[in-house]
Amino acid sequence: GGPDSAEDGRRFWIRNYGDGGEGGGGGGKRFKRPYPFAAVYVPRMSASERSDRRERMSRIYRDESRAMMARMHWGNAHEATAVLTALNYFWRKEPGVTIEEVGMCGAGLEMNATDGDGLIVGASPDAVIRHTNGTLEALEVKNHCPFVPNSWGRNGSWSRRKKGGGNRNHVFRIRELPIQPEVPPAYIPQLMMEMLTLGPQCRSAVMVRQTATTGAVILRLHRDDEWIEEMMHWLGRFHSDFVLEGVPPPRGVFF
Repeated sequence: GGPDSAEDGRRFWIRNYGDGGEGGGGGGKRFKRPYPFAAVYVPRMSASERSDRRERMSRIYRDESRAMMARMHWGNAHEATAVLTALNYFWRKEPGVTIEEVGMCGAGLEMNATDGDGLIVGASPDAVIRHTNGTLEALEVKNHCPFVPNSWGRNGSWSRRKKGGGNRNHVFRIRELPIQPEVPPAYIPQLMMEMLTLGPQCRSAVMVRQTATTGAVILRLHRDDEWIEEMMHWLGRFHSDFVLEGVPPPRGVFF
């Protein structure tokens, strides 16, 4: 049921209110009953809109100097898709779970209740998972772009590929790498800060690492209060030694 679906015999018909793409006629997709997910993403882009976007993107990304911009745009554009992956996964395991949009968190922390020059912290998870038992988890999603510059060697170095490849005249190529089922160390401070700012009742964070070609992994990182205390110590040192003093930190500070 609902405005975007209708029963049709033994199947569900998911309507697309755009022009249906190249073929026109009101696009959509049929799914066998029962529909296995909590929600479905239905793009509402006409063929002319899609053509216009492709033309604009070809102008923006026509040279490799904007390679990282393209990869960042990919991650931003597909953030909602990864949130949908989390919703469908947890809803299948726990009907009634909700994924809630959230802004900047941390206003209620005691350390932020200051009128002076003290350290103020905050974090903005991509969403919050609210389980049926009242448990809260921070949700962070990362979308790994499948496109790399054509000059990016297969060993990760920036070296011109050998001639003879079928796509040697293209700016980008697709690089398929297996997704690793682990939280990259660089993201652990981010997840710990998100758990801190959501309050003491938040004891874990979920990370979705999603790709276009090799699926997704859903990972859970448990809160470590000793780790958070150490993190806050060094943030406080940086704030007092450099921010309040108005001096730039030296290279390799604290190492």
